[in-house]
Amino acid sequence: MPIDNIHFNAFLETIPNFQNQGAFGHNPANFLQGIINRIGVNNTSQSLIEIQNTLPNYLLNRNHVFAISNDENLSIAYKIVCIFAWGAMRQSTTGADMFFSNWNKYERDLVLIFENFRRNNYTRNWTYEKLKRMNLQGCRPAYYTKLIFFFGNSNAYIMDQWTSKSIELLWTIEDRIGIIFDNGGYIHASNHSGLYEEFCSRVEILTRTVNNQTNSSYSPSEIEEMIFSNGANNGQIRGGWRTYVEANWEH
Repeated sequence: MPIDNIHFNAFLETIPNFQNQGAFGHNPANFLQGIINRIGVNNTSQSLIEIQNTLPNYLLNRNHVFAISNDENLSIAYKIVCIFAWGAMRQSTTGADMFFSNWNKYERDLVLIFENFRRNNYTRNWTYEKLKRMNLQGCRPAYYTKLIFFFGNSNAYIMDQWTSKSIELLWTIEDRIGIIFDNGGYIHASNHSGLYEEFCSRVEILTRTVNNQTNSSYSPSEIEEMIFSNGANNGQIRGGWRTYVEANWEH
């Protein structure tokens, strides 16, 4: 399972200049208010109405979202609104509006799935499979792996287009996982749990390899953030690794 040395060395060169993501995405209070305005109060779950005036009225960073996700006093609705706001979920009839207009169908199952995951009754790939089988409307793997990431114990990672393209690029062509992208370059809904498990394993392999090469002690979550890199959002400078992936990705 050899790593591609050319791309790996290019990644190592970007690490000293890496800037963490900082506050990101949508303001959670505005995010939910916009959804309610578009779908209408009558089509909004009571669970969402109840948290409408309690959400953070500012952009969140990863530490904020981890703290929210681990707060037992907050509802699953509150947590998922914050996660998807942080993740800049598309505010449209085919994105956030569709997902949250179906919230009553999903809430109970999501509570059970993440309770079992946090207790280690479910593995990360089985949690992925359970979410995939729910056929969540307006929510594809790049988003439900954000849930797995934040509800996990730092042992599962976000499989979006940038982390996935990075992991594929960092391995030699014949040893790539075979993650499926759609015509727009986004993660396709057909990616199965076995691919997700292999993706997570490779984030961990990459972490060990980086640490061995640089005598460092990065966590897999930190390496996952580094391969996501920065997309020049909120006035940030575009990350060196993001620029490299865009220039070198061929699929």
